[in-house]
Order: sequence, then C-alpha cells, then structure tokens
Amino acid sequence: MKRKMKISAILALVLTMVLVSGVLAGSIGNIDGVWQYVEDNPDPTSNAYCVTYGTGPGTSETARSRNDPAIQSGPIIDENQIHYGKQANSTCPTSAPSSTFFDAQSGLGFDGNDNVGPLSGEQIFLLGRLTHYNRPIWLSSDGSTPADWAFMKWIDIDLNVTGIQCTSLDGTGTVDPINGTSHTFTYRVNFDETPNTCSSTNQCFYQTFGYCPSEGCPDAVTVSSAPPAQTIECGTDALPTEQGTFTLVLDGFVENGTSTTCPATPSGAYSTQYVTKEGTTNHACLYGKITGFVPAAVTLKDFSATITEDGIMLNWETLSEVNTLGFNLYRSETLEAEKVLVNPELILSNLAPGSLGGALYEYLDGANAAEAYYWLEEIEIDGTATSYGWTLAR
Repeated sequence: MKRKMKISAILALVLTMVLVSGVLAGSIGNIDGVWQYVEDNPDPTSNAYCVTYGTGPGTSETARSRNDPAIQSGPIIDENQIHYGKQANSTCPTSAPSSTFFDAQSGLGFDGNDNVGPLSGEQIFLLGRLTHYNRPIWLSSDGSTPADWAFMKWIDIDLNVTGIQCTSLDGTGTVDPINGTSHTFTYRVNFDETPNTCSSTNQCFYQTFGYCPSEGCPDAVTVSSAPPAQTIECGTDALPTEQGTFTLVLDGFVENGTSTTCPATPSGAYSTQYVTKEGTTNHACLYGKITGFVPAAVTLKDFSATITEDGIMLNWETLSEVNTLGFNLYRSETLEAEKVLVNPELILSNLAPGSLGGALYEYLDGANAAEAYYWLEEIEIDGTATSYGWTLAR
C-alpha cells in the first residue's frame, strides 16, 4: 500500500505575491561606533599627525592609546574618540598619551544609541551622538608652513549594530536575519581643519561665525550619506514584505550645540555637514533608517515533501526568479544534524536567465526514511547561494 503525506514548509509558504518593495519593521538593540585606523607617520604620505584613540565620555576617558584602535573595544556604552595633532611646544608621545595631551588635540567622538528598540517601516531613529572636539593645533612641526601630514582629511567609522531582528512570518514576533543579528556598517567622515590665520583680505573659508573670528577660523565635519555595501537579509521565516535585503543608511544629522543629550527622533534641520567654532566642543545627533530594500532573488510560493513508496518527492514553486541558475536540496535527520546534499548535480532553473516569472519543480529523493528535514538552496548565476528554509516529511 502506498503511503503518502504532504507537509508544507513551516517557513514562508503563504507567499502569494511578487515582492517589489518592502520595509523592515523588526527591531535593533545597540549601536556602537568604532573609529578605524589612520595612517599616522609624520611624513607627506600620511593622513594625519600623532593619531591617538580613547574610550570614555568627553574629557573623562577611561583609556587612551597612541596607536592602537583596539582601545575602543571597551564597554559599549562608552564614547569612542579619535584625536590628532599637537599644540605648540609639545611632542607626540611614543606611548599612551596623558589625559592633558589627549584632550588638547583636535578630533571626533561617537557615542552610539544603546537601545534603539522596535521599528515601524522606514522609521528614522537615533544612531548616536557625533562630537567634534575642535582644538587649535599646529599644522606643521615648527608652526610655519602647513604640511599635508598635519591634516586629518577623512576617517572611516564602523557602526556596529547588534540585536537586529526581522518581523516573524505571522507578524506577532521577531526572527533572526539569516545572515546574523549583528552587522557592521562603515561610513566616511570628512574632516576639514582650516588655518586659523585670517584678515579682511584673507578671510576664513567657513564664515558661519564671521569672516575672521577672534578665536580662529572654524572647521567643518561632513558625513557621507552614500549607502554602505553591508546588508541585512531577512529570510522566508519573516513577513513577506521583509523577505529580502536591507541596509542602514544615514538620514542626516541635527546640530545639538553644547547639549550632550540627543532625542530619539530628529528635531531641527537636517544636514550632512556642520561647521564648528574653534576651541569649542560641538555635538550633533546622527540619525538613520533601515532601507534600500532589495527583494529576494527567488519568491517562493511552496516547498513540500511527500513520502511515497519510491522515496520522498520534493516539490516547490517559485513566483519569480531573477538571476537563478539552479537549486540544491539538502537532507538531515533533525534540524540540528549535518545536512547532506541530495542532488548530485545542480537542478537547473526552468526559466531563462533574467526571467521575472515563476516555475514548478519536482525531485525524487530515493531515501528510505520515516522522517526527514529538507532545505532548498538557490544558486544565482554569479554563484551566490541563498537558503529558503526547510520542510518536514514524516
């Protein structure tokens, strides 16, 4: 007598439409900013002179280092800082700088949002506080002609985001992204340190505080708004409108003056640049959103396993395929057990490359098992592999 039982996949088998847009409505935990390494040798090929790193709030750093960015790996609630340059009559230290030397340097700090929380659509949320420690520094070793190595022209910052969640398929909870709950998004911060000498005929480049302020010419901090390459990928156990990839983009920042407290949502005019007065500490609240949705390469409608007397028949149906080359099937005895490739050769797509339609597929696995788990994997033309969940036959 033939046994036959069809078990639909637990994940994402309720899809009935092609995904053309989507928003992430899950949640985010902590954001921590870490400044990357800057070339710091005192020669014309360097980006900046006497680069130092610190961790801790404001001028109360808990640790400082002359040349080790890893000093920033302290408590996630600490502000991380990168400084550079020197004051008159001082030399760059060869070991950890003193608090006095460090706090006299010019530089940047970032204190990330410790608890972003639930998101709703393309909700704009606080990434953290960006601080410009604008200090007068020498632009050359002898205080005369400015040297290229005296300028920090740009520095990349890693925004380490943890606790990322997608919305569950039934909409009542959250699930992990298939590429992990923690991701690092890298952005570039441009830093324009201007000479402080000025006159009516040699005016400051930035004239926010006048053409020649008594304290010296102001400087500018500019944040790139170009989206990074890093992505968050929600799988077939997420809401249909979230099944695809997203990225974290900067929405802009709002100048916050001397206030160290940033509101959860922006209040004020957006900008990607702020000009700060020489000899002051200036804060800006940086905001972003999860966006840039790209739908999954394959929109899966059904994936099922049917036990027959000849083995286990696997069936799946796609609603759309973009750059699909073919599929692989994997089997395991339990969800945690090692997965074994079922098909000896790639199961080629039934559609021509670039097709936007869907197709039906079937594959007979000759295994004789009372219960088995199966995974479906799509292989794109460029070799990219994407897993589309599992189905159970028993």
